[in-house]
This record gives sequence, C-alpha cells and structure tokens, in this order.
Amino acid sequence: MILFRHRLQCLTFVVLCLHFIGTNGVTKIRPRAYPRRALPFQNQDVALALYRAILESSESASGTLRIGLREFAGRTRGSHLGQGALWAVESGTVAKVTFNFRGGRWSDLTLDFGNHPLNVQIAEDTAAPGALRIGKIVYHSDGTVRDLIEPGGVVITGVVRRGQSHSTSVGFFTELLSSIRLAPQLRILLAGNEESSGPLIINSITVNGAEKENILLALRPMTTLPLGQRGGAGCAVDSLTLSGSVPLSFNALSFEPSIGRLDATMGSFNTGLTKGCLGADETEFRLATGAQFQASSLKFGQSKHGGGSHLSLSAGALSGALSPGSRVELARAGDRKSILTAAGNNAGVQGDRFEFSIKDDGTREFGLTSGRIRMPSAIPSRRAPILGLT
Repeated sequence: MILFRHRLQCLTFVVLCLHFIGTNGVTKIRPRAYPRRALPFQNQDVALALYRAILESSESASGTLRIGLREFAGRTRGSHLGQGALWAVESGTVAKVTFNFRGGRWSDLTLDFGNHPLNVQIAEDTAAPGALRIGKIVYHSDGTVRDLIEPGGVVITGVVRRGQSHSTSVGFFTELLSSIRLAPQLRILLAGNEESSGPLIINSITVNGAEKENILLALRPMTTLPLGQRGGAGCAVDSLTLSGSVPLSFNALSFEPSIGRLDATMGSFNTGLTKGCLGADETEFRLATGAQFQASSLKFGQSKHGGGSHLSLSAGALSGALSPGSRVELARAGDRKSILTAAGNNAGVQGDRFEFSIKDDGTREFGLTSGRIRMPSAIPSRRAPILGLT
C-alpha cells in the first residue's frame, strides 16, 4: 500500500524519498520537486469542449443570467405584405434572462432589456408602418413570442399604424415576430447564435454570483466530461463518465462565442462513476465502475478559439477501484523512472483531497494531498532500476 503524506504533483519532476516501515508494504512518500518541463499535451479548446459537453448533456436547466446583444440595424422580410420590419438594437444592449428548460421545451423564458429597449418599425413594407418599443419579451414553450411588454410594464396588444385611428392586433404580425423566436435549445441561450441573421444575436453570456445570478443544470446519466487529450501511453483522453443524473451549477460564467473566450466556475457536486481516467506524465488513475467522486469545485476557461485552456478540478474525496494498467510514478532521476503498474483487479484509491489541473501552456498537476493507493499486485518498471526497484 502506498500512503501519500504530501501532495504528489506529476506536473513537476518528482523524486520520492522512500522509507519502508516493517514488512507491511506501507511506503511513506515525501516528494521533492525538480524544475518543470513541458508535457506533450494538446490543450487547445479543452475548456470549450467541456462547456459544450455540459450543455449538450443537460436534460434540464434553469436560472438567471445576462446576455449581451450585437448591435443591429436592419430589416427582416416576411412572405406576406405587412410582415416586414426595421429593427434597431443599440450597442451595449444587455438583457436579463430568466429561464427554465426541461423536456426539450421552455417552461419559462423572459428577456428584460432594461434601459435598452428594442425599437422596431413594423409593417415598414407598407404605406402605413407602426412603431414599437419593446422592454421585455415573454416566450411560449416552443420559443415563439407570447407577450411583448413596453418599458413601463404594459403588455402590448395592438399597434396604431400611420394614418389609422384603430390599432392592429399584435397577433397579425406573427410572421414578423418569428425573427425574434428563440428555439428551445439550451445551446442557443448559453453558447450563442452567431449564425442568426438578426435581430437578436447573442455575443456574450454572463453569470455573476454576486448579483444572485446562477444556472442550475441536471446532466443525463452516463454523461462523459472530457478533460483533455494527453500524449504518451495510456488513456488518450482524460475524462469522467458519470453513472447517474448529476446536478451542476454555474456560480460564475463569462463567455464570448465569437472569439471563444470562456471563464466558468461550477459549484460542488457528488457523483458515482461508470469509468474515468485522470493522469499527468507517468501517473494515471483508471477509475473503475463504482468509484465515488465528491468535487468541491470545477473551474475552466480559455482566452480564444484554438488557444490554450486552463482547468482546475478539486475534490473533497475520491475513492474506488483502479482498473489494471493504472500507474504511479514513484521516483525519477534523469531519464530513469520507477513506476508501479496495477496488474490485478484489487487496486484502489482513497483520497481525502484530490486535485487535477491544466495550465494554459499545457502542463498539468495531479495529486492527492492525503490518501491511500492500494496495489497488491503491482508490477514495477523494468526500464528504471532505481531506488532498489527492478
């Protein structure tokens, strides 16, 4: 059994001073770090891939956030006379969004434009156009417009057009209003709709916990969270596959879809695992079915599309069986390494504090502040006869 007394960081070169206690197989490990080196790790868009996986795997979501809209001044056309419109979305327009998404539909979706109402000239393709100022939009479950509300809070039921003494019902302009439909897809709201021709083009998504904003999600069972590709032998991709439906929360979020800039902070969550793989350099935990994971936080982000990503996953507890092929690097001297590899089905890990992180330059940290690794059928590396291991 290997007992971690101090943090083992596989990002840095580590020499482990071994002291054997009796014959019970317990080894104390006291790490001593050498200078860092770059690891062969591909970390471009890792954060964005994780963000997309979370959105695509969410079976329900709710919360409050803000979306920034791209400045827009242009026309939308309809197939019938009277359904054309001239829209004006001011620069700096930010809408407060309240939403609830479940079963593939919006059970609640409201956009409040605050001090930047939308201005629209409706029926501009006729000799009798009309004008609207929209302070809030309330949507149906399918993403079509249910209510338009003036900045003062009055529901707009009709529009008095030029030269007319009576109002035309808002319902007449259904085709016109289809241009501001928001389809019931979580990715549109939380990842933007850059492909839209307008007028509502989302160019930023923000959650500020200090303003009591947050997003709550429930992930489907068997969701896999991708945590990046890694060079060398072993698992090609670090990941965790969750066994059940797992509630997650975004406590802070800043995302600009057009440039790929992302910063996200998620709260704590507990989950069982169907499988998982986490590692750095020569140490790799291949987590077997039934492992338990209690995360205290998950932070990730990147500065642009194709740029390096950073990620930090902290866990209050990690326990479970390790599959054959799991490895622990005990020591290193130059090119020589001492590595134990799990050969049987009785290996396991139990840690009180676990950390896994990736830096923007691709280097990573992986370790247990305190914990135990059990490898009763371990095979020592034969390529590195140091520290008495052959």
